[in-house]
Amino acid sequence: MPDRSISLAEGPIPDSLTSRAEIAIKNIDLLEDPGSLAETAPQPDMAVAPIIRFAGVSKRFAARRSSDAVVALDGIDLDVPRSSILGIIGRSGAGKSTLIRLVNGLERPSGGRVIVDGVEIAALKGRALRQAQRATGMIFQHFNLLSSRTAYGNITLPLEIAGWDRARINARAELLLDLVGLADKRNRYPAELSGGQKQRVGIARALATSPKVLLSDEATSALDPETTQSILALLTRVNVELGVTILLITHEIHVIKEICHRVAVLDAGQIVEQAEIFDLFARPSHPTTRSFVQTITGVALPEEFAGRLLPGPKPGGTALLRLTYTGEAAEQPAISRLGRDLDIDANIITGQIQRIAGRPLSVFIVAVPARAEAAALQLLAKLGTEAEVMGYVA
Repeated sequence: MPDRSISLAEGPIPDSLTSRAEIAIKNIDLLEDPGSLAETAPQPDMAVAPIIRFAGVSKRFAARRSSDAVVALDGIDLDVPRSSILGIIGRSGAGKSTLIRLVNGLERPSGGRVIVDGVEIAALKGRALRQAQRATGMIFQHFNLLSSRTAYGNITLPLEIAGWDRARINARAELLLDLVGLADKRNRYPAELSGGQKQRVGIARALATSPKVLLSDEATSALDPETTQSILALLTRVNVELGVTILLITHEIHVIKEICHRVAVLDAGQIVEQAEIFDLFARPSHPTTRSFVQTITGVALPEEFAGRLLPGPKPGGTALLRLTYTGEAAEQPAISRLGRDLDIDANIITGQIQRIAGRPLSVFIVAVPARAEAAALQLLAKLGTEAEVMGYVA
């Protein structure tokens, strides 16, 4: 098997950084699926009290002279398990950035409560709020580095603001430079760094004050695919080794697929669906979720069929079935059984086989004679294969 591991840093990782619980991952072996970073990590205990809780949260921006009032968030109820990676996905304008800014007190809710590690953030002011914010690191899409400071200087900035002494600052910064693989770029300015290197500096800076929570605001959107993969691997390592909870917002479903344990779908300021990552991909229920998932599963109905789709059967017509195989059902030869047991032609229109969070998921669109639809659905149910009638073509 060829080497398909991802280096988590641009240089070797010192053994001194991997002492935590011996589960550190210097390289993540992607094995059969290059999009399964999360499955290598221990799964969070969902029974433990969540580290972040949104309870009936709303956020309304008042009307201005040139625009009406805007309801950015409406009735958000969401728990973020401790030591998990939870993804928030939605289109532009869905309310993602507003939601994440409520966690560190950059915005205050119009209604409801945002509780982080047992503390209601909106109730804090002054020094208490600043202390809570130091327990929550944030990384940004466009890095937000100071051009006048080196990599080292950008990492040390929050520690200087917090009033650390120089010896502690230097020790912490050197440790973080090693962690993100930039020890040799210590004295380089942002203009001398690649996009991936800049984001590594941003991650190190966000971790400077040893936060319990890391907020990722579209952190990979400005990066190329290969660099994105390395940054996601680094975030996975941070979660595993340091136990940091990561709340990740994105509009990129492949990012969700690669590292998240759980996902919530945000649409027009409301959470329309939330589930464990595998369940969301296997059984998306909301139209917004389905539109995201189809870009990964690759089972959108081809245009030549979509343009002719009918709501009901016609004599001599064909039924189109969407088949989803999970778990043991993925090993069943369901399509061949349709042909053999029912003596019909079952034609595969499109489909894909992949692994999500370490579990097999197969999705196919199959055409069967409309006259045999009921019998086909009955047999598929017997085989443990989920089937959905998508429509009919004449």
